[in-house]
Amino acid sequence: MGFFQVTDIPERRVVQYKRTSDGAAGAVYMADESSLGEAIDAMPYADKTGLSGTAGTTYEVPYLPDAGSVYFSVQPESRALNKAVATKLTAEAKAGKSPYAYQWYKDDKQVVNVPSGDGTLSVTEPGSYWVVVTDADGVTAVSKAAELTAATEE
Repeated sequence: MGFFQVTDIPERRVVQYKRTSDGAAGAVYMADESSLGEAIDAMPYADKTGLSGTAGTTYEVPYLPDAGSVYFSVQPESRALNKAVATKLTAEAKAGKSPYAYQWYKDDKQVVNVPSGDGTLSVTEPGSYWVVVTDADGVTAVSKAAELTAATEE
């Protein structure tokens, strides 16, 4: 068990876990690290530094075989709309071949006149929103649907 900095490396189709100290910013805690497999470091931390412990040890976990060429690292999220300000939905594609084209849908109808480059959409109306991303090779991935509800009056 321990804390790890997690880095997605889509071009190599792996997720890298580097053991870190408890207080490191952005570190995630893993109670069972047996799924990480063997460390990829050429020599143990103690041999490299002369210090005891396992801080700094790096593991790499390959993507699942059926993860596909393109996937979403950030999915649009369901929430209540703010009446005063447009809500921003975000989707971020990984892997595949950039550039990516994003096409948004609301209640199963294509949203038109939306720039397709950055994976964001400003929303002012309730509904079910989702996005299809297409990479440069024509490979597509579909996000989960985000349900945006009307803000409640107080």
